[in-house]
Amino acid sequence: MAFSEKVLAYGTNPTHHGILDRPQGHARVTGSCGDTNEIYLRIEGGKIRDARFVTDGCMYSLAACNAATKLAIGKTLHQCLSINQRSILEHLQGLPDDHAHCALLAATTLYQAVSDYVKNHNASPTVKKPNSQKRADQP
Repeated sequence: MAFSEKVLAYGTNPTHHGILDRPQGHARVTGSCGDTNEIYLRIEGGKIRDARFVTDGCMYSLAACNAATKLAIGKTLHQCLSINQRSILEHLQGLPDDHAHCALLAATTLYQAVSDYVKNHNASPTVKKPNSQKRADQP
């Protein structure tokens, strides 16, 4: 399978490549292929305000990580939990079958970075609706 122009652009000139100083969420995951991804998150008001990544993987890993961070920015923590291999592959308009695992590794790393933030900041990945508070007389 050939790859899309988006894969080529993200893989050769990733816009979210790099390290964030003092990230609020961070994960480092090594896949079964041997590639290691790191994702760094900055969260404000329960939303991802910035996301960066580094990887020692191939062009497809760069593209998948760039897609994961691009999809995450502006989303709530809860919304980030739905960013998975399929959504990354759809965003990239596919990857060659023998590199589809790059999207899974990127999604797993993003999930772990969100989990790191939730754990270290005693946060909830869900957003409470303003009217969802119980009254004192409710059980």
